[in-house]
Amino acid sequence: MKKNVSQVLPKGDKDIIKDALIQYERTLSCLIDKFEREGNESMVAQLHHNRHDLYSLIAYTEYDMVVNLPQEVKDNFVHKHGVDFPLYIYEVLKYPVEQESKWVTLITGDFSFIDDGVHGRECYVNQLTTIEKHLREDVGEVIDCVENDGGGWIIAEDYDGHIQMNFDKPKKDEREFQVVWLASHYDASTTHGVRINEFDEDSGYDFEDRENIDKLEVGGNYETQLGGVLVIRIK
Repeated sequence: MKKNVSQVLPKGDKDIIKDALIQYERTLSCLIDKFEREGNESMVAQLHHNRHDLYSLIAYTEYDMVVNLPQEVKDNFVHKHGVDFPLYIYEVLKYPVEQESKWVTLITGDFSFIDDGVHGRECYVNQLTTIEKHLREDVGEVIDCVENDGGGWIIAEDYDGHIQMNFDKPKKDEREFQVVWLASHYDASTTHGVRINEFDEDSGYDFEDRENIDKLEVGGNYETQLGGVLVIRIK
Protein backbone atom coordinates (compact mmCIF):
# COMPACT_ATOMS: atom_id res chain seq x y z
CA MET A 1 0.00 0.00 0.00
CA LYS A 2 1.35 3.42 -0.97
CA LYS A 3 1.97 5.93 1.82
CA ASN A 4 0.89 9.53 2.05
CA VAL A 5 3.46 12.22 1.26
CA SER A 6 3.94 15.66 2.80
CA GLN A 7 5.22 18.91 1.33
CA VAL A 8 6.32 21.83 3.51
CA LEU A 9 5.53 25.15 1.86
CA PRO A 10 8.51 27.54 1.61
CA LYS A 11 8.29 31.15 2.80
CA GLY A 12 7.87 32.48 -0.76
CA ASP A 13 4.75 30.42 -1.37
CA LYS A 14 3.35 31.29 2.05
CA ASP A 15 3.85 34.98 1.26
CA ILE A 16 1.78 34.54 -1.93
CA ILE A 17 -1.02 32.94 0.09
CA LYS A 18 -0.77 35.68 2.71
CA ASP A 19 -0.96 38.48 0.13
CA ALA A 20 -4.00 36.86 -1.49
CA LEU A 21 -5.75 36.53 1.89
CA ILE A 22 -5.02 40.17 2.72
CA GLN A 23 -6.50 41.30 -0.59
CA TYR A 24 -9.56 39.14 0.07
CA GLU A 25 -9.93 40.69 3.53
CA ARG A 26 -9.90 44.18 2.00
CA THR A 27 -12.60 43.13 -0.46
CA LEU A 28 -14.72 41.77 2.38
CA SER A 29 -14.34 45.04 4.30
CA CYS A 30 -15.66 46.97 1.29
CA LEU A 31 -18.59 44.57 0.95
CA ILE A 32 -19.39 44.87 4.66
CA ASP A 33 -19.53 48.67 4.35
CA LYS A 34 -21.82 48.32 1.30
CA PHE A 35 -24.27 45.94 2.95
CA GLU A 36 -24.30 48.01 6.15
CA ARG A 37 -25.42 51.03 4.14
CA GLU A 38 -28.11 48.89 2.53
CA GLY A 39 -29.24 47.53 5.88
CA ASN A 40 -28.62 43.90 4.89
CA GLU A 41 -27.84 42.61 8.39
CA SER A 42 -27.69 38.89 7.46
CA MET A 43 -24.99 39.48 4.82
CA VAL A 44 -23.07 41.76 7.18
CA ALA A 45 -23.08 39.06 9.87
CA GLN A 46 -21.93 36.38 7.39
CA LEU A 47 -19.11 38.54 6.03
CA HIS A 48 -17.96 39.46 9.54
CA HIS A 49 -17.74 35.73 10.26
CA ASN A 50 -15.72 35.12 7.09
CA ARG A 51 -13.40 38.00 7.87
CA HIS A 52 -12.76 36.64 11.36
CA ASP A 53 -11.70 33.31 9.80
CA LEU A 54 -9.45 35.21 7.40
CA TYR A 55 -7.56 36.78 10.29
CA SER A 56 -6.81 33.28 11.59
CA LEU A 57 -5.68 32.05 8.17
CA ILE A 58 -3.40 35.06 7.71
CA ALA A 59 -1.86 34.33 11.12
CA TYR A 60 -1.25 30.69 10.11
CA THR A 61 1.07 31.82 7.32
CA GLU A 62 3.60 32.88 9.96
CA TYR A 63 4.15 29.24 10.85
CA ASP A 64 4.63 25.86 9.14
CA MET A 65 2.14 25.04 6.41
CA VAL A 66 2.13 21.47 5.17
CA VAL A 67 0.27 19.78 2.31
CA ASN A 68 -0.49 16.09 2.90
CA LEU A 69 -1.75 13.88 0.08
CA PRO A 70 -1.66 10.23 -1.05
CA GLN A 71 1.29 9.13 -3.17
CA GLU A 72 -1.01 8.18 -6.06
CA VAL A 73 -2.50 11.70 -6.09
CA LYS A 74 1.00 13.20 -6.18
CA ASP A 75 1.93 10.90 -9.05
CA ASN A 76 -1.07 12.14 -11.08
CA PHE A 77 -0.94 15.76 -9.90
CA VAL A 78 0.03 17.20 -13.30
CA HIS A 79 -2.81 15.37 -15.08
CA LYS A 80 -5.41 16.61 -12.62
CA HIS A 81 -4.26 20.22 -12.16
CA GLY A 82 -2.25 20.94 -15.28
CA VAL A 83 0.92 21.89 -13.36
CA ASP A 84 3.79 19.89 -11.94
CA PHE A 85 3.71 19.00 -8.30
CA PRO A 86 6.05 21.53 -6.63
CA LEU A 87 8.88 19.83 -4.79
CA TYR A 88 11.05 21.82 -2.44
CA ILE A 89 13.71 19.35 -1.38
CA TYR A 90 15.36 21.51 1.25
CA GLU A 91 12.24 22.69 3.04
CA VAL A 92 11.88 21.25 6.54
CA LEU A 93 9.43 21.89 9.35
CA LYS A 94 10.39 24.82 11.58
CA TYR A 95 8.16 23.42 14.34
CA PRO A 96 8.33 19.62 13.97
CA VAL A 97 5.42 17.67 15.37
CA GLU A 98 6.26 15.05 17.97
CA GLN A 99 4.80 11.71 16.98
CA GLU A 100 2.28 10.40 19.48
CA SER A 101 3.04 6.93 20.79
CA LYS A 102 0.55 4.16 19.99
CA TRP A 103 1.10 2.78 23.49
CA VAL A 104 0.23 4.50 26.76
CA THR A 105 0.87 3.63 30.39
CA LEU A 106 -2.36 3.47 32.37
CA ILE A 107 -2.10 3.61 36.16
CA THR A 108 -5.18 2.58 38.14
CA GLY A 109 -5.88 2.88 41.83
CA ASP A 110 -6.86 5.55 44.35
CA PHE A 111 -5.54 9.07 43.69
CA SER A 112 -5.70 12.52 45.26
CA PHE A 113 -5.19 15.52 42.96
CA ILE A 114 -3.96 18.87 44.30
CA ASP A 115 -3.67 22.18 42.44
CA ASP A 116 -2.96 25.30 44.50
CA GLY A 117 -3.15 27.60 41.49
CA VAL A 118 0.57 28.37 41.60
CA HIS A 119 2.52 25.13 41.38
CA GLY A 120 2.06 22.39 38.84
CA ARG A 121 -0.71 19.94 39.52
CA GLU A 122 0.21 17.17 41.94
CA CYS A 123 -1.13 13.64 42.02
CA TYR A 124 -0.76 11.52 45.15
CA VAL A 125 -1.13 7.77 44.73
CA ASN A 126 -2.97 6.54 47.81
CA GLN A 127 -3.33 2.98 46.56
CA LEU A 128 -1.85 1.37 43.46
CA THR A 129 -3.87 -1.31 41.65
CA THR A 130 -2.19 -1.76 38.25
CA ILE A 131 0.40 -0.24 35.92
CA GLU A 132 -0.22 -1.54 32.40
CA LYS A 133 0.54 -0.68 28.79
CA HIS A 134 -2.45 -0.27 26.48
CA LEU A 135 -2.96 0.78 22.89
CA ARG A 136 -4.06 4.43 22.91
CA GLU A 137 -6.98 3.60 20.63
CA ASP A 138 -8.25 0.96 23.08
CA VAL A 139 -7.53 2.66 26.40
CA GLY A 140 -10.93 4.39 26.49
CA GLU A 141 -12.72 1.07 26.90
CA VAL A 142 -10.35 0.07 29.70
CA ILE A 143 -10.97 3.38 31.48
CA ASP A 144 -14.74 2.87 31.21
CA CYS A 145 -14.39 -0.48 32.98
CA VAL A 146 -12.20 1.07 35.70
CA GLU A 147 -14.70 3.87 36.32
CA ASN A 148 -17.65 1.45 36.38
CA ASP A 149 -15.86 -0.43 39.15
CA GLY A 150 -15.52 2.81 41.11
CA GLY A 151 -11.76 3.10 40.53
CA GLY A 152 -9.52 5.99 39.55
CA TRP A 153 -6.99 6.21 36.73
CA ILE A 154 -4.30 8.35 35.15
CA ILE A 155 -2.47 8.10 31.79
CA ALA A 156 1.17 8.79 32.63
CA GLU A 157 2.19 10.19 29.21
CA ASP A 158 -0.68 12.71 29.18
CA TYR A 159 -0.18 13.96 32.74
CA ASP A 160 1.93 17.13 33.02
CA GLY A 161 2.11 17.38 36.79
CA HIS A 162 4.02 15.62 39.57
CA ILE A 163 3.14 12.10 40.62
CA GLN A 164 3.96 11.26 44.22
CA MET A 165 3.91 7.52 44.86
CA ASN A 166 4.33 7.16 48.61
CA PHE A 167 2.78 4.06 50.10
CA ASP A 168 3.95 4.58 53.68
CA LYS A 169 0.93 4.20 55.93
CA PRO A 170 0.33 7.25 58.15
CA LYS A 171 1.62 6.73 61.66
CA LYS A 172 -0.99 6.34 64.36
CA ASP A 173 -1.22 9.32 66.69
CA GLU A 174 -0.03 7.90 70.03
CA ARG A 175 -0.72 11.00 72.09
CA GLU A 176 -2.89 10.58 75.18
CA PHE A 177 -4.57 13.18 77.37
CA GLN A 178 -6.19 13.42 80.76
CA VAL A 179 -9.42 15.41 80.87
CA VAL A 180 -10.45 16.91 84.22
CA TRP A 181 -13.92 18.35 84.75
CA LEU A 182 -13.47 20.96 87.45
CA ALA A 183 -15.79 20.99 90.49
CA SER A 184 -16.70 24.65 89.93
CA HIS A 185 -18.72 23.71 86.83
CA TYR A 186 -19.45 20.01 87.06
CA ASP A 187 -19.08 17.19 89.51
CA ALA A 188 -15.32 16.75 89.73
CA SER A 189 -14.19 13.81 87.61
CA THR A 190 -11.32 12.82 85.37
CA THR A 191 -10.79 10.66 82.29
CA HIS A 192 -7.45 9.16 81.27
CA GLY A 193 -6.25 8.00 77.89
CA VAL A 194 -8.28 10.44 75.76
CA ARG A 195 -7.10 10.56 72.10
CA ILE A 196 -6.63 13.77 70.09
CA ASN A 197 -9.50 12.92 67.73
CA GLU A 198 -11.96 12.91 70.63
CA PHE A 199 -11.69 16.68 71.08
CA ASP A 200 -14.31 17.46 68.47
CA GLU A 201 -17.06 20.06 68.18
CA ASP A 202 -19.75 17.57 69.20
CA SER A 203 -17.94 17.10 72.50
CA GLY A 204 -17.97 20.84 73.22
CA TYR A 205 -14.51 21.88 71.97
CA ASP A 206 -14.32 24.81 69.57
CA PHE A 207 -11.66 25.44 66.94
CA GLU A 208 -9.36 27.39 69.28
CA ASP A 209 -9.64 24.66 71.91
CA ARG A 210 -8.60 22.00 69.42
CA GLU A 211 -5.71 24.14 68.13
CA ASN A 212 -4.29 24.68 71.63
CA ILE A 213 -4.76 21.07 72.69
CA ASP A 214 -2.95 19.93 69.54
CA LYS A 215 0.07 22.08 70.52
CA LEU A 216 0.42 20.67 74.03
CA GLU A 217 3.73 19.05 75.01
CA VAL A 218 3.86 16.14 77.47
CA GLY A 219 2.97 17.54 80.94
CA GLY A 220 1.41 20.67 79.49
CA ASN A 221 -2.15 21.66 80.25
CA TYR A 222 -4.88 23.78 78.77
CA GLU A 223 -8.19 25.05 80.13
CA THR A 224 -10.97 25.36 77.56
CA GLN A 225 -12.29 28.73 76.45
CA LEU A 226 -15.53 28.37 78.37
CA GLY A 227 -13.62 27.10 81.40
CA GLY A 228 -14.46 24.15 83.57
CA VAL A 229 -12.45 21.60 81.55
CA LEU A 230 -8.73 21.09 81.99
CA VAL A 231 -6.83 19.04 79.44
CA ILE A 232 -3.43 17.61 80.38
CA ARG A 233 -1.17 15.78 77.94
CA ILE A 234 0.14 12.63 79.62
CA LYS A 235 1.86 10.93 76.65
